[in-house]
Amino acid sequence: MPRNGCVKMINETMLQGFEWYLPADGKHWQKLSRMARWLAFRGFTAVWLPPAYKGELGDREVGYAVYDLYDLGEFNQKGTVRTKYGTAEEYIDCVSALKRVGIRPLADVVLNHRIGGMKQNPFGRASMIRITGCRWKIRKKKLSAKRHLFKDVKRFFRVS
Repeated sequence: MPRNGCVKMINETMLQGFEWYLPADGKHWQKLSRMARWLAFRGFTAVWLPPAYKGELGDREVGYAVYDLYDLGEFNQKGTVRTKYGTAEEYIDCVSALKRVGIRPLADVVLNHRIGGMKQNPFGRASMIRITGCRWKIRKKKLSAKRHLFKDVKRFFRVS
């Protein structure tokens, strides 16, 4: 606290960096990356990013019908590798571009929506875990090989 007892006010402005009807062209992360300096120059201090993971509709999913929280656009699932917004590498590049110009990226992570996993469990409800049995072992190996991406995302979102 300053000596005069006043608290320094910081006027921050957040941009919602997406909307429901964005085109499903897989270029959103690239567009936000290119706009980063422009946004910073205009006073934006944070950008709320859309859900980055694979959803029920694959590359047309807005992000609220979760299929795979760990697929940020790098596995061939739901008929596509990329998400509606782009690939995992483009996502990480977007977060980096925003942080380079002093903009805080805010991730929209929806943990309680599981409509995207349609496999039925013995109780007749949609399963919360899509991958079972030996498919999980194969998936675990693929995830281990890509683990550096998840560490990078975690590091990029760390607030100092």
